[in-house]
Amino acid sequence: MKVFNGKQAAEDYMAAHTLTFSTPDLTLKRFSFWLGDIVPDPNNKEETMPRLMTYIEEKDFAPTQVIDDVKHFSFALKLAFLALRFDLNMNIES
Repeated sequence: MKVFNGKQAAEDYMAAHTLTFSTPDLTLKRFSFWLGDIVPDPNNKEETMPRLMTYIEEKDFAPTQVIDDVKHFSFALKLAFLALRFDLNMNIES
């Protein structure tokens, strides 16, 4: 599976660029443009490619089991259930 190594790309970008007078929006835009820059292909110097492609790596991941039949209740639902149960217990004891 081909995977984008965003961590390495961000570290390389931050090492070469300063954040002086930069907003998060501007930094993200500049990073995006930087990834789109045309650079020489490391495998074939006569060809060019977007810098983004230099951060694509081939990785093998072990298959993971997907369990869809497990029910997960939200905290709000659990809280509502406990409140209702507590209220019913109080009414029964009264």
